[in-house]
Amino acid sequence: MTARNFTIHNQREFASFSGDFNPIHVDEKESIKTHAGQPIVHGVHLVLWSLDALEIKLTQETELDIKFESQVNLNENILAIFDETKNQISITSEDQQKIYSKIKIKNLNRNISSKPKNF
Repeated sequence: MTARNFTIHNQREFASFSGDFNPIHVDEKESIKTHAGQPIVHGVHLVLWSLDALEIKLTQETELDIKFESQVNLNENILAIFDETKNQISITSEDQQKIYSKIKIKNLNRNISSKPKNF
């Protein structure tokens, strides 16, 4: 398990990396006009962060089945939890009462690290 929160600065950096400058992720004023009502974290940023932080290495054979169930707001404390029995990452609220995303990993071949990175 690893924890994090994302800031507007993180989203702007990710936008520069990914090319996704959608205002819902990077513009505090414009995002208020959207269905989210505020800036939200890029979904792909969540996926890449969780894979990296939990030290999950993908191969060409690996498949991801990703379900985005709810938006993650900026400055919200979240957890990435890996369930070895299901080969699944759940991205949840800090109290684990709300699930934001589920990432099912198929054809995974890795040893689980007891000390995930937290960056």
